Amino acid sequence: MTDLRLRDGLESESHRVSLELGAAERMFERRHRRERRRRTATVVVGLALAIGVVALAVTALPHREREREVVTDAGDVAGSYEARLPSRDPDVARLGVGGFFHLRLTEDGALELNGPWDVDLPGPPVTFSISGRELTTDLLVGFGCQTAGTYRWTLADGELTLTPLDDECELRAVLLGTRAWPALDPGPPPDALQGDWTANYSCEEMVAAVDRLDASRAFVSEWREANAAFFGSSDPTDPCAESPPPLSSTLRFTGDRLLIFDGRPEGFDGRYELDGDVLTIRDPRTGNIDGEYQLRVEITPDALTFELLGEGAGDPWFTATWEVAPFVRRS
Repeated sequence: MTDLRLRDGLESESHRVSLELGAAERMFERRHRRERRRRTATVVVGLALAIGVVALAVTALPHREREREVVTDAGDVAGSYEARLPSRDPDVARLGVGGFFHLRLTEDGALELNGPWDVDLPGPPVTFSISGRELTTDLLVGFGCQTAGTYRWTLADGELTLTPLDDECELRAVLLGTRAWPALDPGPPPDALQGDWTANYSCEEMVAAVDRLDASRAFVSEWREANAAFFGSSDPTDPCAESPPPLSSTLRFTGDRLLIFDGRPEGFDGRYELDGDVLTIRDPRTGNIDGEYQLRVEITPDALTFELLGEGAGDPWFTATWEVAPFVRRS
């Protein structure tokens, strides 16, 4: 209505004033442009306010929600830790895993778990991976666990806490998740042997090393028969008759403790001392050796070679582990 009255007024005045052709239309168009600019400015201000509200909401999200975007790797948890699992805990007691455990995580994703002498644990390779705040490991897969387990990890005030998120293996969940793991200061290694060393060799190389022994033929025959049974050989005198896959032995020197992993159920878990180039080992728990054995060791930065001395030099079981091939450092 306002535009019509204005237009009528202009028409009555046009009889007295001569207007340029199209002037009235241009005036109305300018007015419409001002209205459009005003509405556009209002929309822009509204959008700016909305963006500010969204930014404020994101900033105010709980810390645990924003944690999901944290990118981490194995180096964030790498270190040495120790925890004591109390036998008064019903799950610990039922599984028979009470005592002190030592956990080591490396920057390249290797996991090492050592426990009391009466708790058998697998040797390398055991691995873990990190994705945000989740740690996944294949610890005990094939040794009581069917699949890997996933845990939420936190590291605060020098303690690593592993909370099971997705783990069907009760044994692993109890071992890793019962207690927090206080960090240890590893300090300087007490000797050059510290760490894991692995020798790889064939069945034929193992048998050849035993055959070179200055030992009774009866002792060697006993070793052959035991290993033929272990490898499922059709010939009780030839462990290699079925062409078993390549073999390996791993020595783990940690503190003054020596563990040997070679896929055999008896294993070795004892103590050792290094005096110059002579290594003395004892195994009071499993009784694999009577008293102590001594070996001469040659140490290079990346490899170890051994020569059994004295009584050990005539033991085919130890020869088959220590003297077949050099041991190469794993970690």
